[in-house]
Amino acid sequence: MYYYKEGGDIPVPTITPYGSYEDAKNRKHRTQVIAAAGAGAALFVAMALTIVYLCLMHAKRSARRTSAATASSSQHCEETSMRKQRSFTFKELEQATASFNQKNIVGQGGFGTVYKGLLQNGSLVAIKRRFHQPSQHFLQQAMNIGNIQHKHIVKLRGYCQETHQQMLVYDYFPNSNVGFHLYDAEGLPLGKLGIQQRLSIALDAAKGLQFLHALAPPVLHMNFKTSNVLVDESFIAKVADFGLSKFIERRSTTTNWFLDPQLKRGDVFSEKSDVYGFGVFLLELITGYRVTNRNPAWNGLNLIEQARSVSDPSVLCLHDERIKASPVAAKQAWSVMKLAMQCVDAGARRPTMSMVVQELKQIVQCPVISNVALGSHLFKRNA
Repeated sequence: MYYYKEGGDIPVPTITPYGSYEDAKNRKHRTQVIAAAGAGAALFVAMALTIVYLCLMHAKRSARRTSAATASSSQHCEETSMRKQRSFTFKELEQATASFNQKNIVGQGGFGTVYKGLLQNGSLVAIKRRFHQPSQHFLQQAMNIGNIQHKHIVKLRGYCQETHQQMLVYDYFPNSNVGFHLYDAEGLPLGKLGIQQRLSIALDAAKGLQFLHALAPPVLHMNFKTSNVLVDESFIAKVADFGLSKFIERRSTTTNWFLDPQLKRGDVFSEKSDVYGFGVFLLELITGYRVTNRNPAWNGLNLIEQARSVSDPSVLCLHDERIKASPVAAKQAWSVMKLAMQCVDAGARRPTMSMVVQELKQIVQCPVISNVALGSHLFKRNA
């Protein structure tokens, strides 16, 4: 807008006060907005940086805790492993057995003489001892055995290899093996165990052997028999001596009645060979007879041959008055005998240990059995 000065013809441009005030106000407002936006952005960045910093610090502390926990866990596992596979000195085991006094001998096995020992911490142990040249194979196999643990497997506490002797140290079982409770010195039934105790022992031992077969790769026992099934103070059964066959260079196929007869034909030892041994164990467990015994009525036949020669193998269980007096017990005994005969059948017809465990569970849990043959849904005989 222009104003004309009185008395003259020349216009003089002049900025009005109103326009100057509005522009200044707008500039001030824009400056405030920009400042506020900048402050907000700075605050946002500061907050973001703080959050990132806190997250990084939390992650770092968590990593430290995890690292410490892992180290502690690793140390604990290492210490546990060392306890599992402890290397005993000859002096320790000599003191534990009173210089390997003959009074402390509790057995004789394929590996060697077994002694009862008392460690300095008060633990009772069974010490298997043999004289042998030192070897790395022994140490490695002892480590392998010590790494395998299960409720129904006898625990290896440690080993010793000194002075041309090799020793394996196990937990001691004062109740001995199952055979001690089944038959006398002539292999004839004692009648000490009731049917439920026998079924419980059978299932426990089956679970132990099943566990070995389920490992990757499968672990074969290769010497499963009644004397290698021990019972603790609560009569919980545990499988003993797995893996020891690798220490023994030769195995007899003529005197070990638990050994798969198909091995005589050159067959390779397999899980089904262990199943055969378990079948013989079941026959001893349910009848109370040792596989070889002095029963004059059997005309020199062993337990397996006698069971195969009769039309109803369950009659071999009827010497026990408690079984004869109970229809349910008699039915259970018949079912176990049927399962045992499946296990000692030809190799291809034998069940797996997983199938055996499932069958035994049914026998234990369902004492009243229908007329349908138990196990027919599991085992199909070849035509």
